[in-house]
Amino acid sequence: MNNAGGWKRIMATVIFFALVTAAASAQDTGDDQIALLKEQVEILKKQVQNYEERGVRMEERLKMIEQVLVAKDVPSAGAAGKEAAAKAPALSAKEGAVPAVEKISEKTTLDLLKKISTESAMDSRDVLFKSPDYFPNYITKGLEFHGYFRSGYGVNSKGGKMQAFQAPDALAKYRLGNEQETYIETVFLNRNWNPDPEGVTLETQIRVAYQTQQNQTWDLNDQIILREMFGRMGHFVSWDPGIKVWAGQRFLRLPELDINDFWWYDLSGYGGGFEDINVGIGTLDVTFVGFADNDINLSTSRGRISKENLNFKLNNVDVPFGKGMFWVNGGFVKGGTWSDDPRIKYPDMAGVDIGFMHYMPGELNNNQFGVQFGCGANTSLSAGANIPTDGDDRNSWRVRITNMFNRQFTKDLSMQAVGVYQYTDYGHATKNTETWLSLGARPVYMFTKHFGVEVEPGMDYINNPRDGFNACLYKLTGGIRITPGPIFNSRPAFRLFATYAKWNDGFKGNPLLGGDGFLGVTEGMNYGIQCENWW
Repeated sequence: MNNAGGWKRIMATVIFFALVTAAASAQDTGDDQIALLKEQVEILKKQVQNYEERGVRMEERLKMIEQVLVAKDVPSAGAAGKEAAAKAPALSAKEGAVPAVEKISEKTTLDLLKKISTESAMDSRDVLFKSPDYFPNYITKGLEFHGYFRSGYGVNSKGGKMQAFQAPDALAKYRLGNEQETYIETVFLNRNWNPDPEGVTLETQIRVAYQTQQNQTWDLNDQIILREMFGRMGHFVSWDPGIKVWAGQRFLRLPELDINDFWWYDLSGYGGGFEDINVGIGTLDVTFVGFADNDINLSTSRGRISKENLNFKLNNVDVPFGKGMFWVNGGFVKGGTWSDDPRIKYPDMAGVDIGFMHYMPGELNNNQFGVQFGCGANTSLSAGANIPTDGDDRNSWRVRITNMFNRQFTKDLSMQAVGVYQYTDYGHATKNTETWLSLGARPVYMFTKHFGVEVEPGMDYINNPRDGFNACLYKLTGGIRITPGPIFNSRPAFRLFATYAKWNDGFKGNPLLGGDGFLGVTEGMNYGIQCENWW
């Protein structure tokens, strides 16, 4: 059978029906639509030529398989086949064959068949996924569905509902066996299908979050929150096709510390900007993001109080031992007189934050180090600020250092370790500082490919004279896990866990330490079951 001829006949039929359909449609269209159809036909012709070339390569590989089968004395080949194989010229190394067909060993035969099969599959994948029309996006109209969820249930050692253990004034908590809610993020991404490989790329992304505190399945306090909704376009300037423009609501966050879910630099908000501008040593992002307080009654004679940020971030810079990222962010809050009481005035406030992240890349073994400084309106090291502003806020500042270390030590043993140091001066005359120190790790050991144990010790120290805190929270979780694979981040993860926490008297009576069940004590315990997944 002539496979190349078969491909040509199939594609000729496709072209015929495409032209007939185009002609029928053109009767009801204007000149512009006819021109568009002609352009589509030209693109289709180029694709047909590409498919024919792939068909020829597939035919050559089939001949190679026939030669291998004959050389191994496959009964179905027959004497005539063996005689033909003996006379067949040896293929060159470049063509992927061994020098002499009649001397092929069993191992070489199997390796060659595997190579031919793999390359043929790759060609098929390329036709579907890497051709200009991107076949799957044509079928789904470019729609992708991604997300994350965690859900389960736990009880405390007193028989009540599980509540998380988190140190007061700490911006995060250690997660394993310490998340009492059901939470999901659903991401709908549409990559608009463009048959022209030289044309613009278009994306629209919407992210919706749902959260329930698991009081009951029809709890009226459940929350549905729109977290992202933005559009992005690329390949619209010839001098730098990688540049993208975007606008809308968006997550603008650097990778978090996983085991305590701490987004240590979070510029999420509403705005727009340009991404991936090639500047030689890396790529530059220029972003404008706005932020307003949730209280709609907080307004002045100028309108609702708002903070605006202008951020410049230099990405993917080669530095010793890895990659580097640098950024500077300027922020401004316009003050005014409170509309409900002219005696209350809010001052104007500006600020700046700067930072650097060093990343040692690797799929299973990597390290992420960050250092930041912010002052004034940018003391928060985020898109938000203290609203309404206070005169002392102009003198505030914060420094933060973070690190996350991931290591797959062996096939069965892996670990993540994180650390945070944060010092804040709030600018007040007395009791004006706060220190937060956090250290934790999660080693995982797998007894088999799917069954293992994980342990997570964590410590958070808070020194805040203003709130009267000078104490530590210690938390330890042990759990059995079932996952699809042995690596640290294999998901979904099914867990059965027990969590013990202990804290100093300085935190005694605070409901953040396990809820109402542990108000009068300095230790507590939770246990339960959970599933966590992302896709």
